[in-house]
Amino acid sequence: GNASGGRGAPKFKSKRQRANSWSTDDADNPLGVPPAAEHLAPASLAGRYLRWERVRGPGPGLSNLGNTCFLNSTMQCLAALPPLVQYLESVGEDGGRNDLLGLIGGFMRKFGGTRSNAFAPKAIVGNLRRISRNFKLGRQEDAHEYLRQLLDGLHKSCLMRSGLKPTACGRREETSAMHRLFGGYLRSQLKCNDCAYCSNTYDACLDLSLEIHGKVSSLPSALEAFQAAEILDKDNRWKCGGCNKLVRARKQITVFRAPAVLCIQLKRFSFGFGGGFFGGGKITRFIPYPEVLTVDITGGRARREAVRYRLQGVVVHVGQSVNVGHYFAYVRGANNLWYLKDDSSTQQVPRKEALSQKAYILFYVRIADKNTQSSDEGDGGAKAPEKAPEAKKAKKAKPAPEAAPTPPPAPAPAPVAPAPAPMRDEDFFVPAAAAAAAAKGA
Repeated sequence: GNASGGRGAPKFKSKRQRANSWSTDDADNPLGVPPAAEHLAPASLAGRYLRWERVRGPGPGLSNLGNTCFLNSTMQCLAALPPLVQYLESVGEDGGRNDLLGLIGGFMRKFGGTRSNAFAPKAIVGNLRRISRNFKLGRQEDAHEYLRQLLDGLHKSCLMRSGLKPTACGRREETSAMHRLFGGYLRSQLKCNDCAYCSNTYDACLDLSLEIHGKVSSLPSALEAFQAAEILDKDNRWKCGGCNKLVRARKQITVFRAPAVLCIQLKRFSFGFGGGFFGGGKITRFIPYPEVLTVDITGGRARREAVRYRLQGVVVHVGQSVNVGHYFAYVRGANNLWYLKDDSSTQQVPRKEALSQKAYILFYVRIADKNTQSSDEGDGGAKAPEKAPEAKKAKKAKPAPEAAPTPPPAPAPAPVAPAPAPMRDEDFFVPAAAAAAAAKGA
């Protein structure tokens, strides 16, 4: 998974998605969205599951099947996303379909059950090659590349279930359930310096990859740098469609429509000659990231607004290479407490610890409205039953997690069973043949 490259549209694009770049001057429908009758999933899906509808536990740990911490950490974060988990639960088993939606849905149902002891994600590990042909059992993979390929595979499953082939089908495919949950739009605008003519191109994206070198000092500043304007001049001038000549122009990429779930990769890795790690390196400095993130977006007719997000998960990588080292995750539980997920181990941790990591991937969920949270700490947990006034009192008097790490007396999940000491991949290595044999039991 190449985590380097220049600024621009996210690299999460298949050939068919690149073909779907859209350029239009229709101010009322700039994205060229088809009529509602042709939508694969309703637009309301994006806002339906922003909050947990019931209190649930932090979930079990995931056993390492041989260099699978990249998978374990990513799945732990996905299992902490209310929109994805509750959508998959609403779909149900659907006849036990043998596609990726069925596979991940089955995992989420098993993960969200009453068990607290770790289990092995054998079904997913055994189907790694279905997620991407480039993955190999027993080999450490890039967690971000795994996330990209998994989301793309889930999107293809949505298309197949709708009776569509995963080939170019215009903007209609961008109304799938996965695009409703994870999909946003970027606008690339070119503006002529002579006649002020503007050309707008819109690209769908399922995640953002942000540069963190140079003057970038925080996640908000990385977003600001991503959307900064650049001047096209000299040998890089633009052929203007208004005055029909090569001109000096201003190019700017902005977030045009914000997703329900915002996945952000911080590009810590650079790659040397031939795209390999040789000659590359890793940016190891701490990039602060807020628990509540505000993203400025540009809408139609120059309308601007701010969308607020709450942090739900963090994937951390330790080691010098994207394919060497160890991955683990921090996730926000439905009870608003933070947990360290390190393979089979689950440990409650102070909020401060979860916000002070050298993050590689960040998972944010849109805040429904101003009433869903009133402080920087947020209130994104499940609602307690109305007939439990003592729960409301406990919530009001809730101390800061770092001052009192024990959970408040509000309805709490079953206690996490004691887990064995976390094992690193290098200590837990299982040869590819053994991992493949274990996966057959899925």
